[in-house]
Amino acid sequence: MASNLHMKRLLTACVSLCMLLTAKAVEPAWVTKAYETAEAQSEMMYKRVQAEGKLPRSIQRGLQDPQDWCVGFFPGTMWLLYAHTGDSIWAARARQGCEMIAGERFNAFDHDLGFKMQCSFGTGLSLVPDKEYEEILYRSARTLASRYNPRVGLIQSWEADTARDWKFPVIIDNMMNLELLMEAYKQSGDSTLRDIALAHADKTMRCHYRPNMTCPHVVDYDPLTGEVRKFDWNNGSDDVNVSTWGRGQSWGLYGFTMMYRETGDRRYLEHAERIADYLLAHPNLPEDMVPYWDYTGSDRSTMRDAAAAAVMASALMELSTWSAKGAKYFEAGERQLKSLASDEYLAAPGTHEGFIIKHATGNYLWKSELDGALSYADYYFMEALDRYMKLINGRTLYNNSRMAHLSTGNWFIEAHDPATVVLENDGVIDITTPKGFTMWYDKPLSGNYRISYQAMLPEKGGVHDRASDLNCFWGAKDPDCPDDLYANAPWRKGIFQHYKTLKLFYVGYGGNYNTTTRFRKYFGGGPKLSDDVVRPVIAEYTDKAHLLKPDKWYKIVIEALPGKTVYKVDGKELFSTDTEPGDTDGYFGFRLLSNHCLVRDFKVEEI
Repeated sequence: MASNLHMKRLLTACVSLCMLLTAKAVEPAWVTKAYETAEAQSEMMYKRVQAEGKLPRSIQRGLQDPQDWCVGFFPGTMWLLYAHTGDSIWAARARQGCEMIAGERFNAFDHDLGFKMQCSFGTGLSLVPDKEYEEILYRSARTLASRYNPRVGLIQSWEADTARDWKFPVIIDNMMNLELLMEAYKQSGDSTLRDIALAHADKTMRCHYRPNMTCPHVVDYDPLTGEVRKFDWNNGSDDVNVSTWGRGQSWGLYGFTMMYRETGDRRYLEHAERIADYLLAHPNLPEDMVPYWDYTGSDRSTMRDAAAAAVMASALMELSTWSAKGAKYFEAGERQLKSLASDEYLAAPGTHEGFIIKHATGNYLWKSELDGALSYADYYFMEALDRYMKLINGRTLYNNSRMAHLSTGNWFIEAHDPATVVLENDGVIDITTPKGFTMWYDKPLSGNYRISYQAMLPEKGGVHDRASDLNCFWGAKDPDCPDDLYANAPWRKGIFQHYKTLKLFYVGYGGNYNTTTRFRKYFGGGPKLSDDVVRPVIAEYTDKAHLLKPDKWYKIVIEALPGKTVYKVDGKELFSTDTEPGDTDGYFGFRLLSNHCLVRDFKVEEI
């Protein structure tokens, strides 16, 4: 059972989670049915876990000891049920599941520590702050890192095998385990973990993929030279020239999407987009978008793998928040989720031995776990549902996210708190942010232009309602990454001091708890330099007439003109300054801090 200290942490977390759940979420009927089924099935499965003292893998292989690679998924599923319901019983049960596998943090036998520990302890840590969980994840990451060979530049998946002529086998599944390294790096600052993750991702991108963006399951390397020895299979088709194992393609899509989130490196985003585009256009992708066990194998078998669909749907939900093609990816992921939540794939409560998803296939050619249940199909289905619910309710998945569904165009969000909510109703953008928040208009501006919009800070008793910080940036660019403003977004993530690396103009209207209205020019240089150097104040007001009033719509106009830029409020010029050519070229962004803001009639025009 959970310790008293764990229960105290849990109650603290429950308070904050329940606050998030008080606002009525939009929940389609098919999602409600899916969650109700998942809860009933997980209740059934939990009783089996209690009785046997093991954790589920599949119907064929039953429940397994901690050494099995699948043991982290059911604790993760219970954490995701807690995230949706707010019911602390699921958190307590998830903790019990995690405690059953805590010793695996020392198991260096294979690469699967990421699946085991990140999906269990990592999912829990994302919901409930816990120092012990951080320490377990760090130890797990160090253990996984011990399988890295710097000569090869990769983490070895399995041991050498003379029967298969493998000297240094690496499987595409390993991309999923890099998230453990990146999370542990962020928690600990141990840059070795990050460097290993980057090296592995880079070489996988170069060596594991064919020109058409498909990959085999296995690539074997020479451990002395690091050169590719051969493509091979252990799952998917045994024709290694064309094999396109369904779940393997989903692992790669998920892994490279995640690596973009963690690094901001657009190579990973572009690689993920190319994988997604290939799969979504594949002639062998069935109408319901639940892949066959192998995309090339429909002539040999039309057995489906619902696990491949669940992983892919979750990856597409996240990819939709990063890519300029986000609407396409979101729609595809939604279609997959609706298929998985249909009677064809969703188990009826009380059946399927407690598993949630039907028609999941482990390994067709080895005749293992065929057309049945897999614990990871359940976990990634639940994760995809969680992501879907956040997105349709205006939540970001992580600190940064592209919001492609607003009528005013595409926007890119950098939020210090992922609990930030961005909605749109009847043309009004409704933003609630607990901490620092920037929303960039996702199109660089240049030349002479005018930005206009109306904004209001309501005070209706909401948790974050306050008349303060109706701020904005314009002409923003990153001197370190002049071609990509978002490259350092994972580092900035809405923290105000981190924007001191940028060059831009800034107005803080009603800042400092509505005591100042300031106009600054940012010269870049970073947070360690003083404000006088990096962002000197050009002009300032402190009188009441130039501060904010709650529940009042303000008409804001920003102009980039020849030789100067101007900021106006309600038709009156508040600030202006002389400019050099190119000063105002760059991005516009709303900048908020711990408040609730409504925006309407946003428009950009050339002048």
